Amino acid sequence: MNIDHVIRYKSRRGLLELDLVLGDFYQNEYESLSLVEKNALLKILKKQDNDLWNILSTRNLRELIKEEVSDD
Repeated sequence: MNIDHVIRYKSRRGLLELDLVLGDFYQNEYESLSLVEKNALLKILKKQDNDLWNILSTRNLRELIKEEVSDD
């Protein structure tokens, strides 16, 4: 399974709010991500739903990806 399929699968969450945010991001911005950014997104998607929602309810996903890339 390639990274695009894994990210698409992991973007479908148990919380409707996350489904909406992640689905919108996947449809509108995902294609522009570099491989490094995709790996950062995959790391972000490993978080539990409630933890991820707590972060995304106050932060932009694109900013979170950039921060994750700069931390590596």
